[in-house]
Amino acid sequence: MRREPNPGAVRGRTPAASGLSVRILDRLEEAERAEPDIHLRSDYRQAFICVSLASRGEREPFVTSSYRIFGIHPDKVWPHILATRKAKLGEEYKNWYDAAGNLRPDLPKKTSAPTKPHPDVEVPVRLAAVLMFPKKEVA
Repeated sequence: MRREPNPGAVRGRTPAASGLSVRILDRLEEAERAEPDIHLRSDYRQAFICVSLASRGEREPFVTSSYRIFGIHPDKVWPHILATRKAKLGEEYKNWYDAAGNLRPDLPKKTSAPTKPHPDVEVPVRLAAVLMFPKKEVA
C-alpha cells in the first residue's frame, strides 16, 4: 500500500503533534546529529520514528519503526544480527563473541607488578645473614 505524503508535515511531523512530542523530537534530532557512533545514531533514529508515530496515533510505533529500519519484527532483530555475524565471521566467530553473542573482552594486559617475588622476600634467611654484622672482639 502506497501512502500519500502529508501536505501539512513539517520535517516529518504533522501539525497535530503536541508541543511535548515536538520538543522530544527536536532533542532526539539534535542528539542523533551530535552522536559520533553510528550504532547509537541508529538508536536515536528509531526513537525519533517511534515518538513521531506515537504522536500520530500509531497503535504499535516500536514494531512499525523496527520494520522501517531493519525490515523485520523487533523480536527477530537480535537473532538476525547474530546470524549475520556468524555468516560473516565463520569459524572466527567463537574467537570474537561468546555463546550469548556478546563481544569477548580483550586479552588481559601484562601487569606491571612483578610476578616472581624478590629474592630477599623469597629467602628471608639470606637477608638475615647479610644484616648480621660480626661482633668486635674486645682485647
